[in-house]
Amino acid sequence: MTESKMFYLALDYRDRRYLEDRQLAVVNTTREVFTGSNKILAPYLDPIKYRRLEMVYDARLMLMFYFFEVLIDQAVYTADSDLRHTFQEIYSIPKYFGILGGASNLPPEQLLAWIQIYNSSAFCGRLGNISNLFYRLSEHHFLIRYPRMLEAAHRKGHCRENLRF
Repeated sequence: MTESKMFYLALDYRDRRYLEDRQLAVVNTTREVFTGSNKILAPYLDPIKYRRLEMVYDARLMLMFYFFEVLIDQAVYTADSDLRHTFQEIYSIPKYFGILGGASNLPPEQLLAWIQIYNSSAFCGRLGNISNLFYRLSEHHFLIRYPRMLEAAHRKGHCRENLRF
């Protein structure tokens, strides 16, 4: 499969199946320790034994797009601006938590390790080398998707700060 075709198939997945897969991941990986359905438990236990994400359409792409969502969500949260509340209200991105009830949000780069695990031969590995796909999706998110998300939150909210902040 050509790199360009894989990129467009990934975007098609995001548009058609990602939100449904993310919801399945939230429902099926949240433990009773966490009340509510807005937290994703890290697929921390042995993923081959427990197959925590086998019910989703494509775990690799789901984790990859979730990585980009977590990245922007944590960036907006860290900025500590008026935009944060509006952004969370619009997008409702599930928080990525650790294995223990007291654990806080995990860094997004841990999702990259899980993408590699779910892309291994033990889990079909049909995406092959995903370096170029990741690069293209990074470019897409930083140049197109993130600015659109922030602009939508800025328009809806009553934030007085400059959008570049």
